[in-house]
Order: sequence, then structure tokens, then C-alpha cells
Amino acid sequence: MGPGSTASSCEYTGSGYKKVHLNLMRLSPDTAAMYKMFCAEKSKEGLSGLGDVTCWYDKKHEELQVLKGTTFISIELRGLGNPTEAIKAVAKKVFDRL
Repeated sequence: MGPGSTASSCEYTGSGYKKVHLNLMRLSPDTAAMYKMFCAEKSKEGLSGLGDVTCWYDKKHEELQVLKGTTFISIELRGLGNPTEAIKAVAKKVFDRL
């Protein structure tokens, strides 16, 4: 993170090994521009309509990264066989609160 950036995170744990970890960072404009370039190389499968720039961190879809303006959000969802739709639902709830 660059100068002027702020961050916060929270984690929710369910039964078994299921958990959601949310990171929210306010990025500087320069750092946001670097993230856009990074995300351009990642998969965007099924992610239209979420934020300005959205991408999957990996092929398992256990982490979703989103940039809305200069607000960066990373959502990790562990413990589900196919977390794709569940993690997108979490992202939508986060955006409804921004």
C-alpha cells in the first residue's frame, strides 16, 4: 500500500472449516492504477456488474478481488467445494453497503 492508504479486515467462521475473510483498503490513485493492470491479467469469468475492476485471484474461485474507485476489496471464502456463487453474493452485500 502506498502513502495515504488505509486498511481494515474482518473474518467470519462457520461450522467446520467454512470461513469468510474480508479485506477493505482505500488505495492511493497510483496504487489503484497498478492494481488495475494486475487484475487485467486475471480471470473475470462470471463477474460482470461487480465494481469497476473485478477478477478472481485464482482458478478455484476462493478469492475475489474488486476495485471500486480507489476502494479495494478482497473476499476469501474457504471450505466450500464450489464457492463461486456464494463469494459473488458476499461481494454484492459488501457493495450494497459502500
